[in-house]
Amino acid sequence: MKKLIALILALVLVLGLVACGGTTGQQGGEPTADGETVAPEEKGLYLHPGDYHGELPLVPEGEKKTITIGIITNGNITDYDDNLFTQWVEEQTGVDIEFMQFAGSKADVGTQISLMIASGERLPDILLNVGGANTGITKAVAKEYCRDGYFVDLRDYIDTDAYYIRQASEMYFPGEKYDEFLNLLIGGATDPVTGAIFAVPTCFSSESDELHGHVWINQTWLDNLGLEQPKTVQELYDVMVAFRDQDPNGNGQKDEIPMTGRASSSQYNILQYVINAFIYCYDKYKFIVNDGEVSAPYDTDEYREALKFISKCVKENLITPLTWTQSQPEMMTLVNPTGGLPETVGIFQAPGERFDADGQSLYDYEPLRLLEDATGKGGHGPVTCTLTYAATYITEDCEDPELAFRLMDFIASPESYLRQRWGIPGEDWDYYEDPTGKSGMLGGPARIIVHNPYALEGIHNKSWGEYIGITSEQYWQQLVDINDGTYTGTMYKKLQQQVKNYHDMGMNQEVIYLMLNLTDEEDQAWSEANADINEYIMKARSNFCNGIWDPENDADWNNYLSDLEGLGYYDPWIAVAQASYDRDHG
Repeated sequence: MKKLIALILALVLVLGLVACGGTTGQQGGEPTADGETVAPEEKGLYLHPGDYHGELPLVPEGEKKTITIGIITNGNITDYDDNLFTQWVEEQTGVDIEFMQFAGSKADVGTQISLMIASGERLPDILLNVGGANTGITKAVAKEYCRDGYFVDLRDYIDTDAYYIRQASEMYFPGEKYDEFLNLLIGGATDPVTGAIFAVPTCFSSESDELHGHVWINQTWLDNLGLEQPKTVQELYDVMVAFRDQDPNGNGQKDEIPMTGRASSSQYNILQYVINAFIYCYDKYKFIVNDGEVSAPYDTDEYREALKFISKCVKENLITPLTWTQSQPEMMTLVNPTGGLPETVGIFQAPGERFDADGQSLYDYEPLRLLEDATGKGGHGPVTCTLTYAATYITEDCEDPELAFRLMDFIASPESYLRQRWGIPGEDWDYYEDPTGKSGMLGGPARIIVHNPYALEGIHNKSWGEYIGITSEQYWQQLVDINDGTYTGTMYKKLQQQVKNYHDMGMNQEVIYLMLNLTDEEDQAWSEANADINEYIMKARSNFCNGIWDPENDADWNNYLSDLEGLGYYDPWIAVAQASYDRDHG
């Protein structure tokens, strides 16, 4: 009989693993009496070849076994049962799939599942992509559900039945990258206290998506004014002044916006681009390590210097205050003018696909190189780790969890990914095999040719509208002629340049992307402080940059530092990160 659990669980932002170059074996264990964690019995690397070698079908002919999948309804999917992807999976595996559809947002669905658990209502065998970092079933909630027995511990299945997951991992992350990748993939789905693997892991890797951000500069404006791309903070300032004062769009009006972005969104946060000239700053992955010492940038003199520079630029109308107020659509309307209106934006940050396909802006803007070091601690090209997710769970109500896991493992197979991403082979895409080795979209060899890039847009029945599996876009590059002058070719040509810009700059510090091995006490203390500190850092940055506080004024700066300390910036925030790092590198 299920025991009742609290319906309200803390929404915890769990950082999970150490930096990408961290340890290779899973750590964690049972808590001791004093709350510390101890390592479980050593099991070595995950994904050991077991007795299962990917044999299909999973259900012998003549037998019928049903797996129910709980899924959040996607309005673009006409039918989940009469669905070409469902039919293909059933044909390959022999599993009869039934769906339980949840309505609403991930947060709504998380509440529905909590109520089902509390009332003892039967859960579907698999809950598909219902988790998230800050919504739905968070990692913290999922760990509790697994500890209380509502979610199945998948450790044994991962270790011996992950045939297609292993196949994809070895294919996409060969050699030295393999162990590193497994730490991210498996560790992010592991409870560091009990060692249980509470979710079926998913990964989507794309080199261009893993950049901190895409910063663009209006090359037409530079050409009109006879300027070069800026390389330093001073050159950036000079270019923005020229954009403001010298009418680069040639309409006789002073309507130019030298720089814009969005201060509250990682993909659009132009401020981090500027700050990184002074010191490493990536608001998503905040902690860096120097000689074993963990720190964050927000209390440093270099960070203060960055705020001084940004504040000066805002005062001089070089960085628009819209950066703190505009929505993404509002910003991109400025970047993509229509009706013959002139371009009014000089520099901005946004993903490349936000350019209008039928507009001129993509052709006028070029990737802006990262700024050189301005302090002795800057000049960084921050990137994220390979993106891994722990959002799919097998529930205790599943009568055959091994079959459910093998089903999800098959859905991680290479062909399954291609069908989920591109649609029907032979209709929407084909494998591309050409001995001339023509280039793909990111510069590597092309492995697929896409006939219909819009096959899974709009209303259709070709997929589930959810991605599940293990893949790397670096591997499955589509054939693209980057010099054909088309929107797609031009886009990927510029994305290749942006990736090169980041590689050329590189990172000279160790970054903690995720944290591993927090005791329950540390987890709670860190998480409670984290929400308040994150909110305050963003508020303070806005206040300093917009003249509400003066970064030149020692009293204002010292009050800010005092507030940080009072919120737990040093203890528990950095102290717990340090303890986690030491535990993993002891």
